[in-house]
Amino acid sequence: RNVQCHDRPDIHIKKRANNCLGRFFMVRESEEYDLIVIGGGPVGLTAAQAATAVGRSSIIIDGTPKSLVQFTGPTGIFSKALRDTAKKIDVSTLRGMGLRDSVVWKQVKYMTSDVLRENGLKNLRDMQHKHIPHLRGNASFVDAHTLSIHQDGGNSVEIKGKRILIATGSTAYRLPGIPYDDRLVFDSDTIKGLS
Repeated sequence: RNVQCHDRPDIHIKKRANNCLGRFFMVRESEEYDLIVIGGGPVGLTAAQAATAVGRSSIIIDGTPKSLVQFTGPTGIFSKALRDTAKKIDVSTLRGMGLRDSVVWKQVKYMTSDVLRENGLKNLRDMQHKHIPHLRGNASFVDAHTLSIHQDGGNSVEIKGKRILIATGSTAYRLPGIPYDDRLVFDSDTIKGLS
């Protein structure tokens, strides 16, 4: 059966479904999945794993840009990773060594990115272990059981599912009366822009 690599739509290989070539999972183009999950956050990952645990086929569609690691976690994960990094780094010691704040901040951002990357890779390993395929791209409905997945480079793949779960996450709630200016006061999403 022809299958397709999730990051390389130009590669078609005759192999058994759900095989893995390094980091590539094979996607069954002509088969109907029991569950298609749109969104690779905690709800999407949990739903796909639950379906697989009871013998159902599932696939995850995730629109995370290629410049970012997929499956890193929920809305606000950056602020949590930033908190974990702040517990590990001693800013006063670094300043005492003569390092400027811009250098210290670069180190904080690097360490925070490391936490996110590790979380994403852990989730990806779990998916590989459970043989859950995934596609990177943005989904649109063709009909009630068919999605067109639009990938980078203009390629599209259609997949069918008996059920489709939309688990695309959320955005941070901004409380009224708080002067969010994304310069001094941030929410858990906009804090990524802190410089």
